[in-house]
Amino acid sequence: MDNTVGECWIKKYRNIITGQDELRITRADPHVLIADSILRAAFCEIDHPEITIRRPTEGHGSTGHSVGRYGCRSLLGRICFYDSLVTITGTNITVTYRIGDYDPTRDGWAAMLQPRRTPGN
Repeated sequence: MDNTVGECWIKKYRNIITGQDELRITRADPHVLIADSILRAAFCEIDHPEITIRRPTEGHGSTGHSVGRYGCRSLLGRICFYDSLVTITGTNITVTYRIGDYDPTRDGWAAMLQPRRTPGN
């Protein structure tokens, strides 16, 4: 399995017919790194209404915790997003990534694309 960090290309634009801002996802690789600042802004619902985050209800990622607990490398005082599901809703496609480990050298979280669900699955 290839765990190379890929890219997720998202373009936000103004629809000239409706006058509304729209989000279009043009690339969603299986493994990406999501910046901690984007996750924090989305979690606090600042500037990113198209991104929703569902945190686990128990265990690692469900609450804040001390540095090193669960083997986590998240920074002290920051939200731990481990095992959270991040859904990005575009006008053309919706993608969901499961958050993995925090990378302090790049201040981002590894994320793996989840399979798309179809009705009845």
